[in-house]
Amino acid sequence: MTTLAPAAPRLDVRPLTGSIGAEICGVDLREPLDDATAAEIRRLWLRHKVVFFPGQHLEPVHHVAFARHFGALTRAHPVVPGPLRGHPEVLVLDSERARTEAAYAPARQRTREAGWHTDVTFVATPPAGSVLSARVVPAAGGDTLWSDGEAAYAALDEPLRRLVDGLRAVHDGRRTFGGFLDAGYAVEWEGERVRAIA
Repeated sequence: MTTLAPAAPRLDVRPLTGSIGAEICGVDLREPLDDATAAEIRRLWLRHKVVFFPGQHLEPVHHVAFARHFGALTRAHPVVPGPLRGHPEVLVLDSERARTEAAYAPARQRTREAGWHTDVTFVATPPAGSVLSARVVPAAGGDTLWSDGEAAYAALDEPLRRLVDGLRAVHDGRRTFGGFLDAGYAVEWEGERVRAIA
């Protein structure tokens, strides 16, 4: 008896640049994904580094179910308050709350290094990625941008690449998130209470 592999899903994929980003259409993320579709989306994510699903309107339960296809989920954030009630894996980013609520006062002291970042790299095992779902967006501005570090490294001249190869990065979240930690907004992360972010 011959067992046939599941057919590859029919996804409409449109690359957005020469090195990073693609839009994926032809799938409803509110519906459960079969294994073949989830595997194809993972392949596209790894190839394009950032993938977009335009026109999706996800409730938190859909957001979490979709993210589970790509690995174990973490808490929303190790020190920033704001996980969604009932969904501790979902961090609500609300600029109005960040501007006005006392719990977010440490965020208002953040320095510029938080502008370009990779999420939660200051923990021993950072998440493989993040799943964002925009609920309210401004008519202009407020864009989230991505950069391709791999392409930037590949484009370096050989002497500069050798210099970079000899450097060591320190992923220290103290300047950006230390105020939250000082104020007591820490959770359990990887089985331990967060006490330091460096």
